[in-house]
Amino acid sequence: MNKKKDFSPTVYKFKDAVMEQVENTDLFKSYIKTTEFKQLFSGTLWAEGPCYIPHKDMLVWSDNPNNRMMKLVKGQ
Repeated sequence: MNKKKDFSPTVYKFKDAVMEQVENTDLFKSYIKTTEFKQLFSGTLWAEGPCYIPHKDMLVWSDNPNNRMMKLVKGQ
């Protein structure tokens, strides 16, 4: 039987976690090209990745609790 695992008890206990401020080093800051970010998707509770594929102009990431891979192609 292929039963889907329920991650809810694990994931939901962290949904309101407060993130602490992390001071970035000068070396890390040298890799960042911009400090302006925009949210592209908000339909997951626990997502991992992302991975940008330049030759396809595509961003992919995983939505773990829903057992699916997501992609954003050319900003759409």
